[in-house]
This record gives sequence, structure tokens and C-alpha cells, in this order.
Amino acid sequence: MGCPLRAGDKVFDHLVNHLQSRYQKAPVGTGFMGFMARCFSPKGVSGLRMAIFEEVDTRQPQGEDFEAVVRSTIGTEVTPLLRSLSRTGERCSIYLWEREKRTELLIFSSEKGEVVLLKMRLDPDRLREWLNDPEGMARKKG
Repeated sequence: MGCPLRAGDKVFDHLVNHLQSRYQKAPVGTGFMGFMARCFSPKGVSGLRMAIFEEVDTRQPQGEDFEAVVRSTIGTEVTPLLRSLSRTGERCSIYLWEREKRTELLIFSSEKGEVVLLKMRLDPDRLREWLNDPEGMARKKG
């Protein structure tokens, strides 16, 4: 396999390119969503990027293939936090890794003709606070 990429944007771009190649389709509306994400991200979240692929064939199994691409792109430090597959074929995977004193989170979701890829950087201290007290952090402003 190839050498893992190190720059955060290159990781997202590489995964989007993989999905584009797989579905032979470009994601929709990523520029506007990126702008909105930058304006309205909660404190401690930065670098939010999203790609949505609509009207694609999600019936083909893709979890293991995408997992291999994630590992070859990010490297061995990636930890799968969640992998879920429903009886109807809906799939969700969440990955977490540390890089250069920051935490990175990647969410892959696939359901009936739609695939969503979301990546963000998280402030490790804010993430720790949220994990210790999710209800309190939800009520907290800023």
C-alpha cells in the first residue's frame, strides 16, 4: 500500500477522490456547506469538511474496501470508534486519530442512494470535557 498522507486536507481530498471514482459522480454542494460549517461550528471544532454523494448505488458492499482506503490514507494511528451495518444496508463508520497535538474525526455514512463523508479537527480538551459531561456541554454556550 502507499505511504500514508500527513496533511489534513489531503486526507479528506483523497477519500473524496476515492468515492468519486467508485461512484463515477462528484459530490454535491460542498463549497456552500463548507462555508456554513466554518461560520457555525461549535467551539473546539475546526476544519469541518463535508462531501455528499446523492443518487449512487449503495447496494454494493463497501465497508471493508473503504476501511482499507482509510487505513492506507491515514496510517496505523487511526482508530475505528464505531462500525454499524443495519439489516437494510445502512452503514456508518466513525474514525478517530491524533495528529500534531490535535484530534481528527472522520464519519462515513451510507444509506439508500446517499453517501456522506464528514471530517473535522477537534480540540482535545473540549472533546475530553464533552466525553466526561455530554449533557452539560450541550447546555453550555460557546
